[in-house]
This record gives sequence, C-alpha cells and structure tokens, in this order.
Amino acid sequence: MSEYMKYFEVQEELTLHADQWFLRRPRSATGEVLYPDEFTVGVPYTGPVPVTLEIGQKGKEVQFHLAAFSMPVVSRKIANIIRSIAPGHAEFFPVDIVGAENKYEIMNVTCLIDSLDEDKSDFTVWKEEDGRPDLVGQYQMILQARIDGSRAARHPIFRLSKFSVSLFVSEQIQQELEDRPNLGVKFIDAS
Repeated sequence: MSEYMKYFEVQEELTLHADQWFLRRPRSATGEVLYPDEFTVGVPYTGPVPVTLEIGQKGKEVQFHLAAFSMPVVSRKIANIIRSIAPGHAEFFPVDIVGAENKYEIMNVTCLIDSLDEDKSDFTVWKEEDGRPDLVGQYQMILQARIDGSRAARHPIFRLSKFSVSLFVSEQIQQELEDRPNLGVKFIDAS
C-alpha cells in the first residue's frame, strides 16, 4: 500500500447525465462578459467579480458541472464540502443562474502542482515545430494521467502546472462527492 494519497481526475459524466445543462459564460454586475478560461488557469482571479452565469443549453441541473472551457461550477453544498477539505486551494464566486433551483458557485482552483508521473502517463508535449513558442515544453494533450503522490504533496485539489485544464482531487474529496445524486462528473483513477 502506498503511503501517498490516491488522486482522481475530474471529468464530465455524460453517460448518466447526457441530458445535463450546459453553462456558458459568466457576467459581471455591469453585464460585461467574462472569459470562462480565466477560471481554469490555476491562479487567483483578478478580473471583475462574476455575478451571473448563462445557460447555453437547457437540461438537468447537476451539482458539479464543467462549463465552457471546463470552468467548474458547483452547487453551494459541493462548494462547502470542498472548502472544508481543501481550505485555501480554491476561490468560490457565487453566481445567479436564471431558472436554477439551487445556488451555484464558480470554483477557481488556485493550486498548481508539477506532479504528473511522466513515466506512467500517456501525453504529448508542445515542440518548436508546432508553431506555438509560448507553449514549448508544456503538455499539449494528456490521454492518461498518473499523479506522482510524492510531488502532489497531499494537496486535496489541484491543477497541473503544465496543463492547467486538468482538475484533480484527492480520494477524500472523491469519496465525499461520488455518490451524491445528480453529481454531473466522474472521477478517473490517476494514482
């Protein structure tokens, strides 16, 4: 048995929840459109505070949704669980979603870790010939992620420093969330 935590990658669950809603862009109090990808780069958000969120496609409400650009939107209940297990690892922005039955928050995970076990993972890296000099050396695509528990340093929730779109949670968070009704995401073992 490993002395390190188990980790799971958070992915959309479209088999059980194929009819779930799709949330798009947040807006500020003045109606300014905010870019969802600013909540997936793993750093504190410094722009205008989001207060509303658009429904791009109507459907079933889920408690944990990867919205446009994989921006995490969670119910207040899920937000409170993550806050209690991972204090200081994420920012939460309450947003109003017209027609929603529950209260929701955009979750911006601000913990970046270089913890991909490259020997056990399947990935590609940006190269000079790809024409994106700003991304050379970063992960271009990760087909199968394996987390090095010693480098994850027991963080309960984080993003990869060289591929921030991927979101990972500890086994403790996975166990707290997995059996909740209408969750909307699945957890892929990355240990």
